[in-house]
Amino acid sequence: MFLLRARVLIPELGEQTSLSGQFLFLLAVVVYLSLGGHRLFLEAFCESYRILPILSLPSATDFFSLIDYLGILTGKVIFMSMQISMPVLIAIFIADIILGVANRFAPQINVWEMGFNIRGYLGVLILFVALTVVVRQIEHYSGESVPQVRETMERFKNPSPTVPEAAPTLPEPEKPLDIPVQNIPSQ
Repeated sequence: MFLLRARVLIPELGEQTSLSGQFLFLLAVVVYLSLGGHRLFLEAFCESYRILPILSLPSATDFFSLIDYLGILTGKVIFMSMQISMPVLIAIFIADIILGVANRFAPQINVWEMGFNIRGYLGVLILFVALTVVVRQIEHYSGESVPQVRETMERFKNPSPTVPEAAPTLPEPEKPLDIPVQNIPSQ
Protein backbone atom coordinates (compact mmCIF):
# COMPACT_ATOMS: atom_id res chain seq x y z
CA MET A 1 0.00 0.00 0.00
CA PHE A 2 2.85 2.37 0.76
CA LEU A 3 4.28 1.71 -2.72
CA LEU A 4 1.46 3.62 -4.39
CA ARG A 5 1.31 6.51 -1.92
CA ALA A 6 5.03 7.18 -1.59
CA ARG A 7 6.37 9.98 -3.78
CA VAL A 8 9.91 10.17 -5.11
CA LEU A 9 11.78 12.88 -6.99
CA ILE A 10 12.80 12.21 -10.59
CA PRO A 11 15.92 14.35 -10.98
CA GLU A 12 15.94 13.93 -14.79
CA LEU A 13 12.52 15.60 -15.09
CA GLY A 14 12.51 17.70 -11.91
CA GLU A 15 9.15 16.23 -10.84
CA GLN A 16 7.73 14.01 -8.16
CA THR A 17 6.01 10.76 -9.00
CA SER A 18 4.97 7.47 -7.42
CA LEU A 19 7.34 4.55 -7.08
CA SER A 20 5.48 2.65 -9.80
CA GLY A 21 5.75 5.69 -12.09
CA GLN A 22 9.49 5.88 -11.40
CA PHE A 23 9.77 2.15 -12.12
CA LEU A 24 7.94 2.46 -15.45
CA PHE A 25 10.04 5.50 -16.41
CA LEU A 26 13.29 3.63 -15.76
CA LEU A 27 11.93 0.54 -17.52
CA ALA A 28 11.12 2.62 -20.62
CA VAL A 29 14.64 4.12 -20.56
CA VAL A 30 16.24 0.64 -20.30
CA VAL A 31 14.08 -0.75 -23.14
CA TYR A 32 14.81 2.31 -25.31
CA LEU A 33 18.57 2.00 -24.75
CA SER A 34 18.56 -1.77 -25.30
CA LEU A 35 16.86 -1.25 -28.67
CA GLY A 36 19.58 1.18 -29.72
CA GLY A 37 17.40 4.23 -29.23
CA HIS A 38 20.36 6.36 -28.24
CA ARG A 39 21.91 5.81 -31.69
CA LEU A 40 18.61 6.68 -33.37
CA PHE A 41 18.37 9.83 -31.26
CA LEU A 42 21.90 10.93 -32.18
CA GLU A 43 21.25 10.14 -35.84
CA ALA A 44 18.05 12.23 -35.82
CA PHE A 45 19.88 15.02 -33.99
CA CYS A 46 22.63 15.17 -36.65
CA GLU A 47 20.09 14.83 -39.46
CA SER A 48 18.15 17.81 -38.10
CA TYR A 49 21.24 20.01 -38.51
CA ARG A 50 21.62 18.80 -42.08
CA ILE A 51 17.98 19.49 -42.94
CA LEU A 52 17.70 22.73 -40.96
CA PRO A 53 21.07 24.52 -40.85
CA ILE A 54 21.93 26.43 -37.68
CA LEU A 55 21.43 30.02 -38.86
CA SER A 56 18.39 29.40 -41.04
CA LEU A 57 14.78 29.62 -40.04
CA PRO A 58 12.42 26.78 -40.85
CA SER A 59 10.06 27.71 -43.63
CA ALA A 60 7.05 25.63 -42.53
CA THR A 61 5.24 26.50 -45.73
CA ASP A 62 2.10 24.62 -44.88
CA PHE A 63 1.76 25.67 -41.26
CA PHE A 64 -1.72 24.21 -40.83
CA SER A 65 -0.73 20.76 -42.08
CA LEU A 66 2.25 20.86 -39.67
CA ILE A 67 -0.09 21.71 -36.79
CA ASP A 68 -2.44 18.91 -37.88
CA TYR A 69 0.46 16.46 -37.96
CA LEU A 70 1.63 17.52 -34.49
CA GLY A 71 -1.96 17.10 -33.28
CA ILE A 72 -1.99 13.55 -34.68
CA LEU A 73 1.28 12.79 -32.87
CA THR A 74 -0.16 14.17 -29.62
CA GLY A 75 -3.19 11.93 -30.06
CA LYS A 76 -0.91 8.94 -30.53
CA VAL A 77 0.92 9.77 -27.29
CA ILE A 78 -2.39 9.91 -25.39
CA PHE A 79 -3.45 6.63 -27.01
CA MET A 80 -0.14 5.00 -25.99
CA SER A 81 -0.54 6.11 -22.38
CA MET A 82 -4.07 4.74 -22.29
CA GLN A 83 -2.92 1.43 -23.76
CA ILE A 84 -0.19 1.06 -21.17
CA SER A 85 -2.38 2.01 -18.21
CA MET A 86 -5.56 0.21 -19.30
CA PRO A 87 -4.89 -3.22 -17.69
CA VAL A 88 -4.51 -1.64 -14.26
CA LEU A 89 -7.51 0.67 -14.75
CA ILE A 90 -9.75 -2.21 -15.86
CA ALA A 91 -8.67 -4.38 -12.91
CA ILE A 92 -9.34 -1.58 -10.42
CA PHE A 93 -12.73 -0.88 -12.06
CA ILE A 94 -13.73 -4.56 -11.76
CA ALA A 95 -12.58 -4.56 -8.11
CA ASP A 96 -14.76 -1.48 -7.47
CA ILE A 97 -17.77 -3.23 -9.00
CA ILE A 98 -17.20 -6.32 -6.86
CA LEU A 99 -16.80 -4.18 -3.74
CA GLY A 100 -20.00 -2.30 -4.62
CA VAL A 101 -21.94 -5.55 -4.93
CA ALA A 102 -20.40 -6.79 -1.65
CA ASN A 103 -21.52 -3.55 0.02
CA ARG A 104 -25.10 -4.19 -1.14
CA PHE A 105 -25.16 -7.73 0.24
CA ALA A 106 -23.36 -6.97 3.49
CA PRO A 107 -23.71 -3.26 4.36
CA GLN A 108 -21.96 -3.74 7.73
CA ILE A 109 -18.61 -4.36 5.94
CA ASN A 110 -16.58 -1.18 5.60
CA VAL A 111 -15.96 -1.40 1.87
CA TRP A 112 -14.53 2.13 1.71
CA GLU A 113 -11.58 1.22 4.01
CA MET A 114 -11.09 -2.20 2.47
CA GLY A 115 -11.15 -0.75 -1.06
CA PHE A 116 -7.96 1.25 -0.55
CA ASN A 117 -5.93 -1.85 0.28
CA ILE A 118 -7.49 -4.01 -2.40
CA ARG A 119 -6.99 -1.39 -5.15
CA GLY A 120 -3.37 -0.84 -4.16
CA TYR A 121 -2.39 -4.48 -4.08
CA LEU A 122 -4.41 -5.30 -7.19
CA GLY A 123 -2.86 -2.41 -9.13
CA VAL A 124 0.69 -3.51 -8.35
CA LEU A 125 -0.14 -7.16 -9.08
CA ILE A 126 -1.73 -6.39 -12.46
CA LEU A 127 1.15 -4.05 -13.33
CA PHE A 128 3.67 -6.87 -12.87
CA VAL A 129 1.44 -9.37 -14.71
CA ALA A 130 1.04 -6.98 -17.66
CA LEU A 131 4.71 -6.01 -17.69
CA THR A 132 5.52 -8.07 -20.78
CA VAL A 133 2.74 -6.34 -22.73
CA VAL A 134 3.96 -2.95 -21.53
CA VAL A 135 7.53 -3.71 -22.63
CA ARG A 136 6.31 -4.85 -26.06
CA GLN A 137 4.31 -1.64 -26.47
CA ILE A 138 7.30 0.50 -25.47
CA GLU A 139 9.43 -1.42 -27.98
CA HIS A 140 6.83 -1.03 -30.74
CA TYR A 141 6.34 2.71 -30.25
CA SER A 142 10.07 3.37 -29.93
CA GLY A 143 10.63 1.81 -33.34
CA GLU A 144 7.66 3.67 -34.79
CA SER A 145 9.02 7.05 -33.66
CA VAL A 146 11.93 7.07 -36.14
CA PRO A 147 9.86 7.73 -39.30
CA GLN A 148 7.72 10.23 -37.40
CA VAL A 149 10.78 12.28 -36.44
CA ARG A 150 11.99 12.25 -40.04
CA GLU A 151 8.58 13.31 -41.35
CA THR A 152 8.42 16.19 -38.85
CA MET A 153 11.84 17.43 -39.97
CA GLU A 154 10.84 17.09 -43.63
CA ARG A 155 7.74 19.20 -43.00
CA PHE A 156 9.99 21.98 -41.68
CA LYS A 157 12.45 21.63 -44.57
CA ASN A 158 10.13 22.26 -47.52
CA PRO A 159 10.93 25.56 -49.24
CA SER A 160 8.35 28.29 -49.37
CA PRO A 161 6.18 28.25 -52.47
CA THR A 162 7.34 30.52 -55.27
CA VAL A 163 5.11 33.29 -56.60
CA PRO A 164 4.31 32.83 -60.28
CA GLU A 165 5.89 35.46 -62.51
CA ALA A 166 2.74 36.46 -64.37
CA ALA A 167 -0.73 36.00 -63.07
CA PRO A 168 -2.99 34.22 -65.53
CA THR A 169 -5.50 36.46 -67.25
CA LEU A 170 -9.16 35.94 -66.57
CA PRO A 171 -11.44 35.22 -69.52
CA GLU A 172 -13.81 37.91 -70.69
CA PRO A 173 -17.19 37.67 -68.97
CA GLU A 174 -19.94 36.43 -71.19
CA LYS A 175 -22.51 38.90 -72.42
CA PRO A 176 -26.01 38.31 -71.14
CA LEU A 177 -28.44 36.83 -73.61
CA ASP A 178 -30.88 39.25 -75.18
CA ILE A 179 -34.23 37.77 -74.33
CA PRO A 180 -37.22 39.91 -75.18
CA VAL A 181 -39.40 40.72 -72.21
CA GLN A 182 -43.07 40.16 -72.76
CA ASN A 183 -45.39 42.62 -71.20
CA ILE A 184 -48.26 41.01 -69.43
CA PRO A 185 -51.35 43.18 -69.60
CA SER A 186 -52.69 44.05 -66.20
CA GLN A 187 -56.36 43.67 -65.52
